[in-house]
Amino acid sequence: MGLFDRFFRKPPAEPTKVDALVPAKGREIGPVAPRRRKVHSIHREVVDVMAQMGRANHPREYGAALRAEKGVITELVLVPGTIGGGSHTFMNTWHLPVDPSLVGTVHSHPSPYPIPSDADRQFFSHFGHTHLIIAYPYNAYSWRAYDLTAEPVKLEVVDQWPS
Repeated sequence: MGLFDRFFRKPPAEPTKVDALVPAKGREIGPVAPRRRKVHSIHREVVDVMAQMGRANHPREYGAALRAEKGVITELVLVPGTIGGGSHTFMNTWHLPVDPSLVGTVHSHPSPYPIPSDADRQFFSHFGHTHLIIAYPYNAYSWRAYDLTAEPVKLEVVDQWPS
């Protein structure tokens, strides 16, 4: 399919079904299992630290990076030079360590709405794949997780550290 076809042709009326595909080299092709996200959980202590940082910085926003091990967010990484204000957080990603375990960011909203702004959406698309927003009153129920396209994702809160 060429570039023109991708943008200007209408998609086929009925998508190809996985069951109708021809097996390759004797392998059977069946329904595709849903793919698990790279990050699927967050440790309860990390949620508590996020809430404490939100309360300590209120009414200003704060920001930090997220570190994950084996699909579980285990740590907040404070970024040097981060500036938090009443309606913004400036985080210079050039100050982050070169670390493949960094998976995204967390920041607070002093309002009770953990909904990404346009600036949040733009930032999400440039760094990491899992982003958290915690809002006032900064507790275990006032945060939401988003992917790099700012679509909500569900993270399980766990008590056990990854081994």
